[in-house]
Amino acid sequence: MPGIVLPLALVMALVLGTAVGVLTSDLQAHLNGSWESLANAISPWLAPAFAVGALTRRPMQAAIVGVAVCLSEVGGYYATASEHGHPTGLAPVLFWACGAVVGGQLFGVAGWMWRNAAGWYQGLGIALLSAAFFAEAANYVRALGQDGSALLFTAIGVALIAVLGFYRHQHARTFLWLIAALPCGALGELIVALALNRVLL
Repeated sequence: MPGIVLPLALVMALVLGTAVGVLTSDLQAHLNGSWESLANAISPWLAPAFAVGALTRRPMQAAIVGVAVCLSEVGGYYATASEHGHPTGLAPVLFWACGAVVGGQLFGVAGWMWRNAAGWYQGLGIALLSAAFFAEAANYVRALGQDGSALLFTAIGVALIAVLGFYRHQHARTFLWLIAALPCGALGELIVALALNRVLL
C-alpha cells in the first residue's frame, strides 16, 4: 500500500519525536501515581516510531524515520531537562541515543509491517509493539512492585492488540506472534535494565 514520501515522513518524525521528548520531560514533574510511569518508561517512546513507520512506503524508509523519531525524543527530552536546570552527563545521553538507533529501526519497521505485511508476517508488528508494553508491565511488578503501573501498561498492550488488529483482520496472527514476541520483550527489558545500571554507576 502506498505511503508518504521519505522527506515528509522525516519532517513528521522530527516534529513528533521532539514534541514527545519535550512533553515527557515536562510531564515527569506533574504526573502522579500510575500515570507517572508513562513518562518514565521506554514503550511510550517506541509507539511514535511505530506510528510514523506505518506511513512510509518501504521497510528501509520505516527504519530511517523510526530512528529519527527516537533520536528526536532523546534530544527534546534532554534539551528540556537542561532548560529546567537538570543537566545530565554525556553517558546517559549516548546510552539512550544508542537505544534510539536500535529501537527506532525495529519499531519503525514494525509499524510498516502492521500496515503492509502479508501472509504469516501479518500481526508481527502489533505483537512487537504490544509486547513492549507487556514487558514493561512485568518489570513494574517484578522489579518495582508497582501493581497500578503494571495494570496500566497491560491495559495499553491489550488495547493496542484490540484496536490495531481490526486493520486487515490481524488478531489471530498477532496472538501467534506474541508467543515469540513476549520473551523477546522481556529479554530486551532485562538488557536495558542491566546496561542502564552500568551507565549510571
